[in-house]
Amino acid sequence: MATDATLAALCEVVTFKLRADERATLRTTAAGLGVGPSSYAADAVRRALGTERRRPLPQPRSALTEAVREATGALGRLGNLVNQIARRAHQGHPAQAAELATIRAALAAIDARLGAALEA
Repeated sequence: MATDATLAALCEVVTFKLRADERATLRTTAAGLGVGPSSYAADAVRRALGTERRRPLPQPRSALTEAVREATGALGRLGNLVNQIARRAHQGHPAQAAELATIRAALAAIDARLGAALEA
């Protein structure tokens, strides 16, 4: 782990001025990549100087990638619900129709979102 002394030897803080519209664009563009404006600006400077980052910046996510990410999270939440229903069923409490309808509706929404992303 780098100490404060070694960190200071590795890098230096550089300050520069931007107009308000440039600053807003910098923040928006960096946020779209999931990095901070400082990291994004440093990468742009390195490219202009002909040097490279140790780790490349992430690429913008496609609509399909974003849909799959959202679907993965939604399926995880549904899996938790299914596990709760199964646990109660093993204890002798049958699944409620409303719970099953909720699961079906969520699966249909996930399917529709992924289908729309595939068509885009």
